[in-house]
Amino acid sequence: MNQRIVIASIISVMMLSCNKDKKTDSSGTTTETTTVDREEVRTQIQALEDSYQESLNSKNTDGIKNFYADDARTYMYGKPVGLGKEAIIEGIQKDFATATPGTKISFSIKELLISNDGDQVVEVGGFKIADKNGNDVVTGHYFGFFEKREGKYVCVREMITPDTAAKQS
Repeated sequence: MNQRIVIASIISVMMLSCNKDKKTDSSGTTTETTTVDREEVRTQIQALEDSYQESLNSKNTDGIKNFYADDARTYMYGKPVGLGKEAIIEGIQKDFATATPGTKISFSIKELLISNDGDQVVEVGGFKIADKNGNDVVTGHYFGFFEKREGKYVCVREMITPDTAAKQS
């Protein structure tokens, strides 16, 4: 139930902040048009996710530095809130130290909700962490809220939750 409230809140904030291009013709009639290339937005978000995934799997935070805004927050099940890009990256580096060798994470975008001006995007996705043999150890879902800042999308808020418990070895 709480997850639905969070989803509704994120979508509401996005919709309230949407801007549409307004055009008035010679008769005084105003129409609203959307000029956002949604496929291009998807391509940009997918590129961010791919770089993020590659960085995690290589245990290198270089691709993560462009993913988060400086003032980002991340909410991950069972962990303290990550406040700011540097704290989030520190937490990820700590996870690298305790990760089981050979595990790989993969992300899949399930849905993108793009504001009419293209400046804000909510991403709904899933993730899998597989062991060295390719068996799923943890699966789950995430929400990412992106804003376009200085011409590039960055993750401003993120919520991650597993839907399976990690298997004990």
